[in-house]
Amino acid sequence: MAILIGDGAAYASLLSRIAAYTLDIVLLFGGILASQVLLRPINPLLGQARPTSGLRTHLWVYASVSLPILIYFALCIGSSWQATIGMRLLGIKVTGLSGEQIGIGRAVLRSLVMLIPFELNHFVMFYPAPIWTDPNPGFRLGFVAISLLMIIYLAAVLLTGHHQSIHDLLARTLVVWK
Repeated sequence: MAILIGDGAAYASLLSRIAAYTLDIVLLFGGILASQVLLRPINPLLGQARPTSGLRTHLWVYASVSLPILIYFALCIGSSWQATIGMRLLGIKVTGLSGEQIGIGRAVLRSLVMLIPFELNHFVMFYPAPIWTDPNPGFRLGFVAISLLMIIYLAAVLLTGHHQSIHDLLARTLVVWK
């Protein structure tokens, strides 16, 4: 059963949100992977084929992966589209609590909070040293925290009355069917 809001729109399901996010990430990582290959020869942060510094690796990943992803989500959601490409393909969009288009500030806040688990994963992988330089690269406890945080984000969509995740609650947004 669809839950209708003021203008007759229905809240998007958890499955549609996951599918849209997956489409966006596949699209983004295709472009990011291509740029990594093209930019590697001039990469001033890595300086070697397999970096050994956690900070150096994190700066490169932040500049070439995290920041572009943040900008993509914020600009798409804050635009007149009110949706990323994946969301548009699946027929969902982000609105304010009254169904209005949100501004860029709220779109940036929503995107920042949405990407917290993604960025925490980088901390776990790169500190105190990149996991690939660890002589005993076993399981890092931080992965448990990231998994729990992801469960909270997803469970919030199922448990809140307006199907809002943590980033929606903080940015005061809804994800609805167009």
